[in-house]
Amino acid sequence: MQAMRTRKDPLLRGIAFSCLMAIIALAIHSTVDFNLQIPANALTFIVLLSCGYIALYKKKTSR
Repeated sequence: MQAMRTRKDPLLRGIAFSCLMAIIALAIHSTVDFNLQIPANALTFIVLLSCGYIALYKKKTSR
């Protein structure tokens, strides 16, 4: 959520929003199914977290 508030680049804001929605969907799904015990789903969760981290801390580059 911090990346959506602080970033000005629409691409990075969109990536942050999509990561947040995917994490929320995975959290809702985890309440009824213990899917983080499956390694592929755990890896997907880690990739989502890393995309959110990149959206927040990626340095601005010149074109």
